[in-house]
Amino acid sequence: VREVFETLTPYGPARMSGTGASCFVPFVNRAAARLAQETLPKHWKSFIAQGRNHSPLLDAGLRTTLR
Repeated sequence: VREVFETLTPYGPARMSGTGASCFVPFVNRAAARLAQETLPKHWKSFIAQGRNHSPLLDAGLRTTLR
């Protein structure tokens, strides 16, 4: 985890997901994320995703089903 944070921190505030299964950095746009992604070690698995402030399942009306 230290290696990941040290690698990501130059690009912004490195964070860990709530489950601890992944680390990420927020970017202002996809182009900036792609540039950073190109510098990551080749053996790392990475992807670019758009952040969400809440679960799309709640938008789909599944809130009552999940309770």
